[in-house]
Amino acid sequence: MKTMKTDPAHRSIRAPDSIGVGIDTARYGHQVTFLRDDRQPATAPLLVLENPQGYQQLRQTLETLQSKYPQANFRVHIDAAGQYATNLERFLRSLPLPLTISVGEPKRNKDYHKAIFPKRTADATESHAMARFAVAEQPPPAAAASDEMYLLREIAGRLQAATKDTTRAVNRLHNLLARVFPELATHVSDLTARWVLALLKKHPTAEQIASARLGSLQKLPYANAEVVTKLHAAAKTTVGSLRGEIAAALRPAWQPRKSWKNCWPKPTRPSPVRDMCRWKRFLASAR
Repeated sequence: MKTMKTDPAHRSIRAPDSIGVGIDTARYGHQVTFLRDDRQPATAPLLVLENPQGYQQLRQTLETLQSKYPQANFRVHIDAAGQYATNLERFLRSLPLPLTISVGEPKRNKDYHKAIFPKRTADATESHAMARFAVAEQPPPAAAASDEMYLLREIAGRLQAATKDTTRAVNRLHNLLARVFPELATHVSDLTARWVLALLKKHPTAEQIASARLGSLQKLPYANAEVVTKLHAAAKTTVGSLRGEIAAALRPAWQPRKSWKNCWPKPTRPSPVRDMCRWKRFLASAR
């Protein structure tokens, strides 16, 4: 007895138990791919702009998929590029949907994408690889950060940026002094000392330091009189080739001070922001 074959077009598609949502984040928009657990598209890919309309479009897409596959769990895997995913991640955690959110390590995400799409680098393939990783590997969910941790992350990021800016400013100062007054670095071990910065702010060239009265230079706060005397004498015979008004005009807007001291606008009343700023300043000064 012959058995009748079912037309493939009439075969019922098994309802997925999970839907992988791969998100490749960027500054102004995020590429999102939706895959069923059989690696087939659950719906068309989506470009989510970093605005209310884009977020609402993502929410509507997720709600549509939930109504279509009510038993499915959404496994969201985010390829976080810097802090660009922060807003989107917090938005997703606020949705009343069955979401399992994981945040991938950039190196692992890149290697996985290269294994799946060895010759393609488009954002669409990045998000597709993240969605496939979500349903195939089922990574554990990432812990949600508290509001205090988000705030601390922002302050720590600002502290790190301020430290880098200070390093760049000191390097610019070294570079300029190498042509204006190279002898200064041989007598002063720390160019970021307050009295050195005060000296250069008032007398930015070797000529101006040489023409200044030694007594007034020695009165700079925290200045070592012996070192100032040596600098005053060295300025008169400097080998620096950059001189005159041009040298003074080229003085960059360097302020290699510890700008983390003003890591946040000072509030008018006690707040956790000021407390965390004080804690970060204490840690930095203790290094």
